[in-house]
Amino acid sequence: MDSAEVVIGRSKQADHVEIRVIGRMHPGTADFWDGNWLTSPVLVHVGGFTAKIAAGPRSEELRDFRVDLQRVYREVRGRAVLSSMEH
Repeated sequence: MDSAEVVIGRSKQADHVEIRVIGRMHPGTADFWDGNWLTSPVLVHVGGFTAKIAAGPRSEELRDFRVDLQRVYREVRGRAVLSSMEH
């Protein structure tokens, strides 16, 4: 799996959040439950604050978030929420 990322804001220029998918938590597992956990650190840069949070969302959670982001972008209203069963 190649890495992928979601960037909210402008990376390397201003306040932004990056969700970087770097791989699967359980490589080689093909079942729905274990095979869809991802290793995805979240980088936050807001003002002088910077954080890196180890996160493990599921692939369908990121997919649903992407769909919401596309809708908000297209309609220029609403909100997109990244929900996780692990909170």
